[in-house]
Amino acid sequence: KEEKLDNKYIELKEKGKENLAAAEKLLVDNYKFIKEQILVLKNNLQAVYERLPRCIIHGDLRPENVKFIGEKLSGVFDWDTAREEARVYDVVRSLFFDLHKHDIVLNLEELKKWVIAYQKAAEALGYPLSEEEIRAIPEMIRARLLNQFIWLVRWNTLELIQEYPDEIKIFEDTVRALEVLDNLDWESFVQD
Repeated sequence: KEEKLDNKYIELKEKGKENLAAAEKLLVDNYKFIKEQILVLKNNLQAVYERLPRCIIHGDLRPENVKFIGEKLSGVFDWDTAREEARVYDVVRSLFFDLHKHDIVLNLEELKKWVIAYQKAAEALGYPLSEEEIRAIPEMIRARLLNQFIWLVRWNTLELIQEYPDEIKIFEDTVRALEVLDNLDWESFVQD
């Protein structure tokens, strides 16, 4: 993915900024920052990731793929991305959609509430997150956000989203959320 990002950046730089559409400018303007974030992710998560508990995960937990009757889960759909992975991946994937509440780019208070609620439910079932998994959550979010941004490049979506300002806003928000992650005091939350 990173190589495709690099190639797209070179291609767009050669086009000239004045000839770029909004999504293309977004990529060019944030390329250096995204590359720095990839390095931060590698430095902070790579060694830890292999030690995290693994299991078969769904891989695409989001509101469209789960069904509830009242507050009880009644179905999980779309298992085509299921695989063995660090189990915290699905935790982060499922909470990803709650992080943008109230038009706040990355809502730390909602994240804390979500993790606490998840942990209580998981403890009741006998499967709580380990301290190492909880410590890894910010970097797993960083990985998810970077994946979201690089999605711009993967399926030639730069061309596809030109006419959809809401989609471009998602990627602008993704960049801002990455900036917020750099300033989180997650260690204080873990200690609490």
